[in-house]
Amino acid sequence: MEILQINIKSRKVGEPGIPKHPVNEVVVSQSGVSGDFNVYRFNSKKNTPDRAVLIMTEDILNQLNKEGWKVKSGDLGENFLIDGVSYSELEAGMKVKLGGIQIELTEQAQPCRTLRHLRYIGDENINGFINTLKGRRGWYAKVIQEGTVNVHDPIALMV
Repeated sequence: MEILQINIKSRKVGEPGIPKHPVNEVVVSQSGVSGDFNVYRFNSKKNTPDRAVLIMTEDILNQLNKEGWKVKSGDLGENFLIDGVSYSELEAGMKVKLGGIQIELTEQAQPCRTLRHLRYIGDENINGFINTLKGRRGWYAKVIQEGTVNVHDPIALMV
């Protein structure tokens, strides 16, 4: 079980927050991932710490690609793409160790119309994509232990 990719996107006025771009290392605090800006969290959720990070499992990206969607890591706004854990294993309240940090899953991310900005979605495919993503857009989490995270760091589900 490991972190396959870390994704961020800085605040750029007039640009959507997706896709996020890969980096090798980030510092994560209770306020979020260094170098990353979540437009929805900032504008609509008053920077709630319950949405400090977004994680996604590789099995969901693989499923989406098999279904014909050309989704890459970072497209759905996730900060961490993890491997070795099935999406179905995750649930609200679960604690997860990602490299040097610990997070607590708070809620599933809901698909939104911002996803229309992805090149392969657009306005013509957004409704179908939203329906496809329901219940599998990723998990928001709050940060319990701050620290540094690197690509290929181990992950562990805390019981």
